[in-house]
Amino acid sequence: MLSRLTASALRESGATFRLPWAAGPSVSADCLVSATETYFARFRDMPGATVAALRLRRAFRSMPGAIGVSLAMRPLQRRSWSISAWETEADLRRFLHSAAHRATVRRYRPHVTVRSDAWRVDRFDLSEAIREAETRFSR
Repeated sequence: MLSRLTASALRESGATFRLPWAAGPSVSADCLVSATETYFARFRDMPGATVAALRLRRAFRSMPGAIGVSLAMRPLQRRSWSISAWETEADLRRFLHSAAHRATVRRYRPHVTVRSDAWRVDRFDLSEAIREAETRFSR
């Protein structure tokens, strides 16, 4: 019974695990912000998807046009999200069409629901981007 109460409390509290900002090679202040929210249908897909996301994050650091990325997860809610910043829409599209990203999408697409949005900002601030993404996804 204690483990059920603990799991329930964690689920309701929405314990969030967030990785530090991973800077890319670009430093532009004016940028395109991309936010993605993912809901997993099954817990069993989360470990593999997390490893894939960490691989993409590591590769992100050398992608042309990448300014940075933040990853977060609420595992007991089967939810994860990312915030990334790009110099241009073409840079974001190049990442989305990369072999590594396409392989990840192909593997997990049947087991997830994904929402995404992108917008331009004059000056990137991660806290503001998170608030804006939460606003956009709450609609």
